[in-house]
Amino acid sequence: MEGNNHLEVAAQAAQRLSILARERGLTLTAGQQKQFCTYAGLLLEWNARINLTRIVDAEGIAALHFLDSVMPLTIEGLIPEGARVIDVGSGAGFPGIALKIMRPDIQLTLNDALQKRLNFLEEVCTALGIERVQFAHGRAEEVAALNSPLREAFDIVTARAVAALPILVEWLLPLCKVGGRALCLKGEAPGEVESSARALQALGGKVERIIPLPVPGGEAHRLILCSKQQPTTKRFPRRPGEAKRKPL
Repeated sequence: MEGNNHLEVAAQAAQRLSILARERGLTLTAGQQKQFCTYAGLLLEWNARINLTRIVDAEGIAALHFLDSVMPLTIEGLIPEGARVIDVGSGAGFPGIALKIMRPDIQLTLNDALQKRLNFLEEVCTALGIERVQFAHGRAEEVAALNSPLREAFDIVTARAVAALPILVEWLLPLCKVGGRALCLKGEAPGEVESSARALQALGGKVERIIPLPVPGGEAHRLILCSKQQPTTKRFPRRPGEAKRKPL
């Protein structure tokens, strides 16, 4: 009975996303809508076993997870064709998998510190037939360490509501190529950008733009777009946990 309910909610979420996206200039193909339906079904199924989300209604999944994740695509040219993208602290796959459904041309890496969440992400990607996707297990500081092949390897680095901006840029910018961008999807936090100035300078980045990306039923969602202007020095990122304990 619960499985049937999951399928019904998933179908409603995919249909609702199609409408919401179209209103914002994004068109889902029939295949993409089917992929989002499958994704929503797996999200609900796995959420009964491991904690992935508190949002389990069709409207919430459509607007606060799926639409919120793909809203950066309303900004023309933001993600280059064939870009190498890493989603840091991906959790249930937002925004990474949602972006990949809409933009199959990108080369996606999904990062999470918990293997059970990566197991979920792997199952989703297999079920959706997603290609050119890799999985990076570990904390962001480990994935971006000085000897890591992923350090400064990405055109686009994404994260959604993971941490305050001064902490987040220490996790993201070491993964970003010079000339690349960090896309920080966040809620409203007064003074957050100002308080990140020192961290951005130390990590070779700069806030390029702050773009409001409102979604129905959500708080003041926005994209803080940071450009990588200089290589990150060997000092960063610091050891796991230190950015949180002692933000720059």
